[in-house]
Amino acid sequence: MDVPVYCPVLAYGFPLPFLADSQGIAPVGSVARNPLALLIGVDDILWQRLIVSGAFWMLVVSAIRLWWKRRQRKLPE
Repeated sequence: MDVPVYCPVLAYGFPLPFLADSQGIAPVGSVARNPLALLIGVDDILWQRLIVSGAFWMLVVSAIRLWWKRRQRKLPE
């Protein structure tokens, strides 16, 4: 009999998935239903991808905030 080989399956995150099902056993949406699943090892956090995703969203928020402030200054009162 072949022994199953589990590999991480990327599950959540945008623009880069940063949560992975570590053992191939976590049900879909397990983190959404029970965030403590990260603590018991059902899912893994891919830290490099999380940092890149966080930087991406900080850049998006900063750009929108800058655009909003410039727009507010240009509006006549």
